[in-house]
Amino acid sequence: MDQLDWNQLKAFLETAETGSLSAAARKLGLTQPTLSRQVAAIERSMGVTLFERVGKAMALTPTGLDLLEHARAMGTAAEALGLAATGRSQAVGGVVSVSATDAVAAHLLPPLLRRLREQEP
Repeated sequence: MDQLDWNQLKAFLETAETGSLSAAARKLGLTQPTLSRQVAAIERSMGVTLFERVGKAMALTPTGLDLLEHARAMGTAAEALGLAATGRSQAVGGVVSVSATDAVAAHLLPPLLRRLREQEP
């Protein structure tokens, strides 16, 4: 196995979590045949069997169970990465309104607003 395909790993993880190819496909917004191909591809690339097909249900093999926690950790890390990236890419913007008494507006706010404008133009 040269490289792990994240889409295949998500297919494995969702199928393991839902116990069904069709439910996992719905959750990932894929068709069931596409998800089935992804699961088959990750099994092929790893050279292991991750699921036993039991009717329409998918039961994890002992190997699948062993790898599930690793896949969950990767999924959690991927979610954290996405959240960190989203948080960093959002710029602060908009209109700020401040109400204050005349004394505060005349004496305290000007240096504060000057510093705020320098930090967040």
